[in-house]
Amino acid sequence: MKKSISAVLFICILLAFVLPISASSPTSSCNDAIIITPDSFFQIFNTDHIDAVSYEYEFKIFEEDTAQAKVVLQTALTINNQTYDICTEGNINSYQLNDNDFLWEGPLEGSVVINGEAYSAIACFSLLDSTNESMVSITLQSNDMIAVVSFGANILTESVLDFFTLQANNNSNDLENNALNTQLGPINLEASYSANVVGDDFAPITHPGTGGTLNLGANGEWEYQSIEVKKHANTSYKALKSGVYFDDERNILMVTLLPFSNETNDYVQTMGYDFASASLQSFRVELILEDVAASKYAHIEFVDVPNDIPDRESYFDGSIKYLSLLFEDFISVLGVPTSTISAILDGLQGNIHSEGQGISAYIDITKSPLANYDGLDNLPYGLPFRFQLAKGSESNYIGNTPYTVNVYADYFVLAQMDVFMSDPIYYPFYVSSNITMGGVITLS
Repeated sequence: MKKSISAVLFICILLAFVLPISASSPTSSCNDAIIITPDSFFQIFNTDHIDAVSYEYEFKIFEEDTAQAKVVLQTALTINNQTYDICTEGNINSYQLNDNDFLWEGPLEGSVVINGEAYSAIACFSLLDSTNESMVSITLQSNDMIAVVSFGANILTESVLDFFTLQANNNSNDLENNALNTQLGPINLEASYSANVVGDDFAPITHPGTGGTLNLGANGEWEYQSIEVKKHANTSYKALKSGVYFDDERNILMVTLLPFSNETNDYVQTMGYDFASASLQSFRVELILEDVAASKYAHIEFVDVPNDIPDRESYFDGSIKYLSLLFEDFISVLGVPTSTISAILDGLQGNIHSEGQGISAYIDITKSPLANYDGLDNLPYGLPFRFQLAKGSESNYIGNTPYTVNVYADYFVLAQMDVFMSDPIYYPFYVSSNITMGGVITLS
């Protein structure tokens, strides 16, 4: 869940005291920082120079999943004799580069106030296992500005650069012909789902009237609530589109998410790099029921899933899964031709997490590095996420329920500078986009 500035700072301070340390100990270092976006950096700080940068991190590998680690990163940027403390945290994954080395990489999230204005901060944290050296890039974003700085050790070996290039380009879903398909150890290239495996205690989730073609209008099965398109800073490049619909017969709220990987790629190309490439890395949909104190009022029963997913808990355990299982039934209900769905979703893989009952619920997906998500740009309406709501037993509650929907998308970027030199410089970073929509629905 994205957090407010105060919440992020509190969590970072707390975790700094209680987070256990894994075999890779915390690092504290001072390095010269590179300003990747000099024009926007100057607009924010009124200078093109960083006096000093230091950072330290806490790193813990999960016992239940040794290919994933929790990282809390504390960064201090000193600019014009003023120090800005930036705390970011999140979960990152490990990737086997060769027989002897692993790369830990992923985004960390936080926020910072600069000259009275709040900026979201997303850190691209990379740690090379063989040397225990780390490289960090931090993107500072507001509604009309984006600035990126990079610092730390240069860990760009040939294997690391190959991995970053794969992350940024994703030009093929052909796993057999991919040069890295045998090197990315944690990525499960085999189907992790079988329709014939059903748990003994499995009870299918069914809802009447799921089939058929949806009429997304005032007179249709789904009532239109709102649609919003988010653009990158003050540009014409679209970053994210989302819509909210409600079925008052079944009390299901549906949120659609449509990314714009191609337009994001065009956007980062305008930032002044010799070369830059962007692709969708992760996305998330979150529903919060506002001003509802307890489940005796309106509440969320669960995140809805297609009926033919037999083991729901296993499907959302965070291991690599095929996304077609989650979306194709719901997309077909939107009236999208089966051939279009198959062409876009075929072969897509990702880590899927879902939580939620009561007054909040979410589902987020982080793609496999071997997957190409650019085709999602062409999906009519976008990917549908559905939340099953229920009315409580409180007799005085009339069913009017205010809600907030948050939709997020993160794009991985690989920028290249000094392209005509014999040893060009590469910088990985993340660009984030989010949409918040609110409304009121009446439960039947």
